[in-house]
Amino acid sequence: MELKTGRLVLRPLYTGDLDTCNQYAMDAQTCRYMLFLPNHTSAETQAFLQCCEESWRQDPIERFEFAITLDGRHIGAVSLSREDAGMEIGWILNKAYQGQGYALEAARALMDFAENVLGCGRIVAHCDTRNAPSYRLMEKLGMRRVGEWPRQYPDGRGPAREYEYEWTRE
Repeated sequence: MELKTGRLVLRPLYTGDLDTCNQYAMDAQTCRYMLFLPNHTSAETQAFLQCCEESWRQDPIERFEFAITLDGRHIGAVSLSREDAGMEIGWILNKAYQGQGYALEAARALMDFAENVLGCGRIVAHCDTRNAPSYRLMEKLGMRRVGEWPRQYPDGRGPAREYEYEWTRE
């Protein structure tokens, strides 16, 4: 399955993406606000990518993990996960490609897919309250802030605050 935008191709993330995935998943600066990243070893990334491949074989698919590719180069990822009342969207980009609209373009394509192909009427996203680029992107996607509460990173980074954003079909 592939989704195409003006500049990008979104395709299933798989174990062959290990090296390019490690470029962002093991980068502390890129992952400073990611709940379950950074990875500390390639083995952690490999295990995640194997889970991605397994997810694509499920029926129905519960988690859609797409590689974001630009001119054939894997530059990040965007995902949808099924929830009780809709789906959750998330994204990450290699820092060399941030600030150029790629995450917005990929997330818009995935939201369109969720609504028009999967029939989803509610999409949520979460971010650390200090992650202004992420919550600004959510707002550009037409999402609205619906909550704020404590966030606890599992790796000892300490407590933080988290925003929840939501989009609903009108």
